[in-house]
Amino acid sequence: MPYFYSETSLASLQQGDTFALSERTFHHAVRVKRMRVNDTLTLFDHDTHAWQVTITDIRKKEAIARAEAPVFAPPPPRVKITLALSVIASDKFDIALQKATELGVFEFRPLVTERSAPFDEKKIAHWRQTIISACEQCQSIVQPYCHPSMRFSDFMAMSPSKTAPVITLDATASLPFADALASLMSSPQISAAIPASVTLMIGAEGGFSDEESAAMKRAGFLSAHLGERILRAETAAIAAVAIAGQGFGFGK
Repeated sequence: MPYFYSETSLASLQQGDTFALSERTFHHAVRVKRMRVNDTLTLFDHDTHAWQVTITDIRKKEAIARAEAPVFAPPPPRVKITLALSVIASDKFDIALQKATELGVFEFRPLVTERSAPFDEKKIAHWRQTIISACEQCQSIVQPYCHPSMRFSDFMAMSPSKTAPVITLDATASLPFADALASLMSSPQISAAIPASVTLMIGAEGGFSDEESAAMKRAGFLSAHLGERILRAETAAIAAVAIAGQGFGFGK
């Protein structure tokens, strides 16, 4: 059953209610997916309200649907993953957002580091739309939140490691990423907190600068590597999230 995002809240929807699909949903469901009368789809909104609905009428510029049954969000993962990724080239950043969303990331923090690619703040709206599209693709009604971009220095000033462990990816690190995860699984920050949180920090192409790496070391962040190969930033992000998700039992 296809999933579609609803720009309007579904909080007040009741079983049997009929309503017009939004222009965006109408376009994707009827024009693109070629759905017809009596076809069923799932609508979800920003606050994880979701309903199975049936198309009851298709008109020239709109479609009418009937609410059939609510869809409930799954239990939250035991460990919530925050992906703090340095801003990279637009198409590559989109790929990282898309795949990390499909893999179950809890939230994104775009970082402006010394080696970040130039970008416009208007990209935030585009990134959030990319996340919505990924949720539709993987049929998840829980959307990761994409924070506004933040300078590296401001992120460090938040002292993120005081509330959740932080792992930074560094090709020169001596600790394998899997070992870093294993050490966290037994730490009080993970084992004693339900749900717990962990932040994965990944630099832009070329990684973090020496000054940034030194600052993260002083902050007590774990530094780990993903193997001998030098990965692109978006590849490293996807691989780290996938490995962390398996390590923390996502999908179980």
